Amino acid sequence: MLVSLVGVAAWSGYLWVRFGDPLAFLTVQGALGWDQGSGPATWFKVAYLLDWQQRLRNPVLLLTAQALAGLSRCCCCLGSGGVSDGDTPRTA
Repeated sequence: MLVSLVGVAAWSGYLWVRFGDPLAFLTVQGALGWDQGSGPATWFKVAYLLDWQQRLRNPVLLLTAQALAGLSRCCCCLGSGGVSDGDTPRTA
């Protein structure tokens, strides 16, 4: 946690020296072309999540996501093909 606070402080220090505004990243959010204000909708990426909600209504994308999730589960369960260390068969 301390490292992240030091990182934000260092970044703010750089912005202060370079641009004269330690919170320049907040200042430019509402600039023309960005149109992204501060607030919970931005913090929780509401527009991003709504975009994905629209994309997942496409059945092909939904089935692909489900297939990838199932495949990762199968690979996790099967492991190394039933052999634990290369020579010794796995016993249940």
